[in-house]
Amino acid sequence: MIKFLKITIKNLVENPAEVVINEFVDENNIHYEVCLKPEDFGRVIGKHGQIIDSIRQILKVVGKKKKINYSVEVKQHLAKN
Repeated sequence: MIKFLKITIKNLVENPAEVVINEFVDENNIHYEVCLKPEDFGRVIGKHGQIIDSIRQILKVVGKKKKINYSVEVKQHLAKN
């Protein structure tokens, strides 16, 4: 699923090289943390959260078949000083 997320999210943003996806596994739960540049944040979230909701829905359907709970959290990169 991480491959799906990388392909999908990197095609949505203007800075694909800056996308970082961390995966955390706990028994039947897999949590993905997607870190983006602030200017790409809205592109992944979408209007009223529609894009990220669609991505989560796809993960939910696949997870149901595999009996795995997937979750996705989108964060902005912290500014480096």
